[in-house]
Amino acid sequence: MVAGIYWRRATNQGAATAIFLGLATWLALLVFGPTDPLVPAQFAGLLASTLGMVIGSLLPQLMHHDAAIHDALRHGHHAAAQTHHVADLHPAHGIHLHGKVRD
Repeated sequence: MVAGIYWRRATNQGAATAIFLGLATWLALLVFGPTDPLVPAQFAGLLASTLGMVIGSLLPQLMHHDAAIHDALRHGHHAAAQTHHVADLHPAHGIHLHGKVRD
């Protein structure tokens, strides 16, 4: 997740590759690995997902990627804020959702 926010060359394809490699490595070692592994399955999955992010982002892109998303994420903008799905907090009345007060 950190690479997706702060590394400008991170892409959707890199994120998908990272998820796939990390999960596959973790599950493979967890299910088929030795009972006392040299490297824990979680750490091996983390290393594989890091490698997947780098390789998937640097290879030719087969998935669509919006490069401007990195600047938006670093400045605290997210998709829900643009569609008005973010709750506004009012100190006197609680949380307002679309003009209605929730207690």
